[in-house]
Amino acid sequence: MRLGEKLGKAIDMSRSLAHGRDIFDTKIKWAVVGLALLTVVVLGVLMVHRAAFSTELNSDFITYRAAGWAVLTGSDIYKVQNPRGWPYVYPPPFAILMTPFAEMSAFTASVIWYLLSVILVVSSVQMSVTMVRSALGRFGRNPFWLYALPFAMVLLWVGQGAVEGQATILTLWLLMLALYRSQRGRDIAGGAALACAALLKVFPLALLAYFLREKRWRLIMAAITALIVGGIALPALVYGWQRNLTYWQEWIAVVAQPSLEDRAPRLQSDVTDRVFSPDNPRNQALQAVLWRLGAETQARSLTATVGLMMVLAMLVSSRRMQSQPDLINATAWLVWLLVIAPVSHFHYHMLVLWPMTVLAFLALVNTDSLLRTLARVTLVVYLLASICTLALPHLQYVGLLCWTTTALWVVLLFVAARYKTDPEVLTTGHRETVESQGRRHVTAGIVESIKGIGVSLGG
Repeated sequence: MRLGEKLGKAIDMSRSLAHGRDIFDTKIKWAVVGLALLTVVVLGVLMVHRAAFSTELNSDFITYRAAGWAVLTGSDIYKVQNPRGWPYVYPPPFAILMTPFAEMSAFTASVIWYLLSVILVVSSVQMSVTMVRSALGRFGRNPFWLYALPFAMVLLWVGQGAVEGQATILTLWLLMLALYRSQRGRDIAGGAALACAALLKVFPLALLAYFLREKRWRLIMAAITALIVGGIALPALVYGWQRNLTYWQEWIAVVAQPSLEDRAPRLQSDVTDRVFSPDNPRNQALQAVLWRLGAETQARSLTATVGLMMVLAMLVSSRRMQSQPDLINATAWLVWLLVIAPVSHFHYHMLVLWPMTVLAFLALVNTDSLLRTLARVTLVVYLLASICTLALPHLQYVGLLCWTTTALWVVLLFVAARYKTDPEVLTTGHRETVESQGRRHVTAGIVESIKGIGVSLGG
């Protein structure tokens, strides 16, 4: 009788503890969701205040609206500035996209722009998680933390971009869309999305090297066609052929050439100089960091050398890998963009969302212990480096975020190599899930059997 009662109480206690853990986990998740919603509201208030009510109007979105208004009035889009002197530095097609916002009030336009930014961020996270789960396998558990953890890694950069009304969030979404469509074999849609991203910020065009290595000819041709149509043909319907070509020439002279120089000369204003100059500590591109550390004359050549070595390393790595882990190699190419781009401000680093999703998957799934530990350490180090970068200006000057991003690239290559060395380790995680579920079923059966025995003894 006593034995049966003790066994029954032990089993009831274990079930109660498991139920308590489930309740605690649910509360934690709701707390995270609540904090996320509060963050969205706070960032939205800050963004709208800066764009519509601040006397300084220190928002990039105001510049975008000014460019859209210049399109409507026939003014030169590269002569307009916001009240703080920020000039328009994007290619001509983006100014056309901003014309509807120019016709709205500042308050209405900023609210709609912010809501669109939130939707694009959510969609980017969704596509990133979907790509990782389809390439590395079923997650085998509630994917809540697979969504939350990567977003937490880039929250600082997404938040900064959202508050400043940056178009980088749109660039992030277009890049995720390009990779998402290409992963599903829809090369035409993927190429068109990549071209649209390049018509906002040109550096995503470097990803064509990755697709060239993959021999994705349809995607490459679709991207080139979309660049011609979206950059030349369609804008010419608004600007006219001659004026559109003039705008492109002006953009090359005002934006492209200065951004590639070792030190950008003063263009239209002191603000423009701070945007492109390597003196700006917010610029965490390798070329700018090397310039600040004393390699003024060698910065460009050193960056080109390092960038070429990184490309060769990725090509060698991809040759040794099977097709399944190519996702990891693709994330390394995305990180490579941030390192070798001539300009890489803080908010550009929201583009590591996809690599962080890969690392979060490895950190949460029962895979190779070495890779799981490496992924967890990398996530923690990157988060700490991001916080320290924002908090300590001296670390901005020496390029802590740049070096951390470079280290992230090394980690991704190591993960890809480890995948090839032991392909059973980083499979979908499905095998581990099935085995763990099987063990739980067996354990539950044993427990029920013991309980039955206890009841019998008690009888």
